[in-house]
Amino acid sequence: MLACRALELETSRNACWAQAVSACSEPSLAGGATLCAKHQAELSPLERSLLDLDNAMREVQRLREVRKGLHNAWTPVRLTVDGVGIERAALKLALDHAASRALEDWSPPPWLPAAVFGQRELPEGCGVALAVRVGDSIFDSERIGISLAKSDRTGRYECVVLQLREKWKLLCTWDKPIAALGTLHFGRESYVAGEDTVLHPRRISYRNDREDLAISLDFDWSGQWSPKKYPNVAKLRK
Repeated sequence: MLACRALELETSRNACWAQAVSACSEPSLAGGATLCAKHQAELSPLERSLLDLDNAMREVQRLREVRKGLHNAWTPVRLTVDGVGIERAALKLALDHAASRALEDWSPPPWLPAAVFGQRELPEGCGVALAVRVGDSIFDSERIGISLAKSDRTGRYECVVLQLREKWKLLCTWDKPIAALGTLHFGRESYVAGEDTVLHPRRISYRNDREDLAISLDFDWSGQWSPKKYPNVAKLRK
């Protein structure tokens, strides 16, 4: 059983957690950062992946409002975000939080930084999954947050949770398969991993009641996402 515990950011001077991947810049850290300037620059595309996801969700909501209650033959709209980039960004956030808090009860595996930099694949069954049930609403609020989830059974941190608009939950594990997480608790709500989760979701289609709005949010898991390939998402950055 997992209980999500939000981690408050604290600044402290720690060694850059990516130093095992490649040499750091000098000076290594400034202002309580968890990465040196060089490694932060190398990972900046991952931040854009999360920005694209948030912007795409905003655009989906805008289109839903425009098309709600109207009965037209809508032009299909597919917004495709970078699944691999989002997955690596989630792992980066977990390492950032752990480093800034100097957690005594969790040490990330030594290979995890390499996975963040795309130099190593995650074990089978691990990575990003969407926790969702039929009837869930994903646009209840503007809340965006991150937390590490600790197992009630082992006392270990086993996944990172990204919550967008309150009920939109992306889980990301690094060494334990999503399906093996057991029961997930989010406030008063509970989800059963393996039953109420979708590993590497491909497409989420949107409807108003029974009406198909011809809108979908897709995830590209090829590792070849680019602004030129998906200009309809890239333009939302402006």
